[in-house]
Amino acid sequence: MRQRDVRKWDMRRQEVRREEGRRRDVRQRDVRRRDVPLRRVRPVAGRLRPGRPLFWRVRPWSVAVLLCVLLLAGYFLLPLHHFGPHRPTASWAVFVGALGAVAGLLVWQIRDVLLERSTARPGFVIPVLMMVSVHIFAAGYFALSRYPGEMSGLETRLDALYFTMVTLTTVGYGDVVATGQTARIVVVLQLVYGLVFLTAAGAALSTQLRGMLGTRAAQRDSASLQRESTSRR
Repeated sequence: MRQRDVRKWDMRRQEVRREEGRRRDVRQRDVRRRDVPLRRVRPVAGRLRPGRPLFWRVRPWSVAVLLCVLLLAGYFLLPLHHFGPHRPTASWAVFVGALGAVAGLLVWQIRDVLLERSTARPGFVIPVLMMVSVHIFAAGYFALSRYPGEMSGLETRLDALYFTMVTLTTVGYGDVVATGQTARIVVVLQLVYGLVFLTAAGAALSTQLRGMLGTRAAQRDSASLQRESTSRR
């Protein structure tokens, strides 16, 4: 009985030692991994990261530029002749509804930036929404130009887009003028809309960009410090 007990205790000691050795190896491996300097892994041309949707494999800024180009092309291709004095109710409903939807999306993005949500992508969404709002006002001015006595010097869609940008930047050259009361109300609405929503969205976008640049700078500093510590060792 004593020999059996001694053998059992020996086997138990060996198992405990093996388990301690495994734990020691795991700890040493973790220490080695932490000591390895951080390196930026660049994607190889022609290869895509597995397990990620195809949309996020493309750079967001390229998608935003593509959407802005499509918006500009759509502005010149959309059948805006369906809106005007012959359909006033539908024209105003579409105009106000589109502006309200864009304002709601801008407020949503501003809230995500203030709450510092990691899933938010204001650098991609906010510029596109700004372009959409500009095109909505341009389409509204083009529709107003069909009303007699509302707009002076506005004949084409390019004139409407030009007047929208001039009003947005508060330049006011005077070659295109809102002469009617309804057109002036829309101009005042655009000024208030730009002052409230577009200015807040631009501030949120700049805050997000500053945060991203600060994070990248901190990562570069930490990587350089780790490389220096490993070189000293």
